[in-house]
Amino acid sequence: MGAIFLWLPVHGAGLRPLQTPLEEGGYTHLTSASEVGHFLKTIEKRDTRARHAIIGISAEGRPLDALFVSESIEVLARGGMPGERLRVMIVGSLHGTEPGGAEAILMLARDLVEAPPRALLALMEFILVPLGNPDGHESGERISAGGVNLGALTPPENRALVDALARWRPDVFIDLHEATIYKPKTLARQGYLTDFETQIEIGNNPNIDPAIRALSRERIRPAIVSRLQREGLRANDYIGEIRDIGQPIAHGSLTLRNLRNRAGMEGAFSLLVENRLDPPGDTYPTPQNIRARTAKQLMSLRTVLLVCLAERHEIAARSRAARRAWQRADADERVFLVAAYGPDSGRETIPIRLRRITDGQVEMRTFRYLGRIVPSEALELPAAYGITAHQDTIGAALKRQHIRYEILRKPRECRATVQHVEAREKAESTRGRTSERIRIEEREALVRLPAGALWVSLRQPARRLIPLLLEPRSNSSLYEHRDHASLVVPGQDFFVLRIPQECGGELR
Repeated sequence: MGAIFLWLPVHGAGLRPLQTPLEEGGYTHLTSASEVGHFLKTIEKRDTRARHAIIGISAEGRPLDALFVSESIEVLARGGMPGERLRVMIVGSLHGTEPGGAEAILMLARDLVEAPPRALLALMEFILVPLGNPDGHESGERISAGGVNLGALTPPENRALVDALARWRPDVFIDLHEATIYKPKTLARQGYLTDFETQIEIGNNPNIDPAIRALSRERIRPAIVSRLQREGLRANDYIGEIRDIGQPIAHGSLTLRNLRNRAGMEGAFSLLVENRLDPPGDTYPTPQNIRARTAKQLMSLRTVLLVCLAERHEIAARSRAARRAWQRADADERVFLVAAYGPDSGRETIPIRLRRITDGQVEMRTFRYLGRIVPSEALELPAAYGITAHQDTIGAALKRQHIRYEILRKPRECRATVQHVEAREKAESTRGRTSERIRIEEREALVRLPAGALWVSLRQPARRLIPLLLEPRSNSSLYEHRDHASLVVPGQDFFVLRIPQECGGELR
């Protein structure tokens, strides 16, 4: 198992080895949300380098428990800037039906204080959030108690995680998931299971800092996959869900509704680690094979950390440079409002292992491959945005995303780009799902922003994020969510005005 055994037990005098609730129960029942908090508090009592905290409250009132682990625990716990140590944030079980991430993080938390690799905590520090969705975990539902996937902008759990990203500014963000290989309503009806053990994806939205994307794509992800394969796991780059043997194959979600990409926009090296949920019906040594599943997820997580440890200097330098970039913004800086997958001219097809349900044999099937990220709708960053309606709704959404704005006390006259909404049209994405395309006609005009309008300057750290949320053509916009979709009305001028250049002060 190689480097995985760098974690060697070192117990303090008089302390028995600490077991997680899953281990203590003989792998017969999952750790409950309340047990998560209790276990993290136990670690805090055993080691002064650990600090338990509650970073948010779920829709049903459950705490989002976190554990900070650092040789400089006071600095980390209060949200001080990252220093000489690589700062890593790990979140598990954002989907309530994927408990392995939470269990693996609890084991990692214990190992960080009892059995770390030599000098690990001298070089890295950690923010661990075992249960990103405590309500879904308790109910056994994939989504949150609010009835939405936690990739959305509105659930309190998601807001707490976005707040944590803004406050602690991790250099590395790791999102742990599990995925079922048995899809009874789709692929299983065609006689197949998917066949993987670990998939790795990176922050892949084209608006993430290019130096971060390049290092993630060219060195970090290949090193993780290669190392996992040497450890004996069937590991590969992430591929999108396979529901039909005739569908095209693409990779992970490109929008900012995905927390991994949202973290990437903050300047973090973002990684998805997805392990398999074993199929029902087989006989396993523990219920739903939870012992083996958790062991594989922990092995995958440790491998990711060891690769990040080896690349820590480059990761820290590029992450922190990306966060400072807004201070020296280029005049012709652009973002892409839309990102999709398209054909890769050098690779038209891709072979993928599937397993036949009838006899369990592996079959290599060839799929059409859409592996190239195709950004479109390029937009030169304006100086600011003016918001002339729905100020309370948009203002609240901006605050949740840590975007600063001011409320005009007096009217302000500016040259602006006015967007007229011509139509909303259905469009099929490369992942086989239906979305909407908003058709816009633009014109330049001298406008008068009324008192009470919101003024959103792009002279702030979130400058590249702001257009992706406010522009109606963006496929990461606020209006993609059901709470805000009705704000885009065909036949009307849009209430968000793009201000190409700074204009004068308020009118008297």
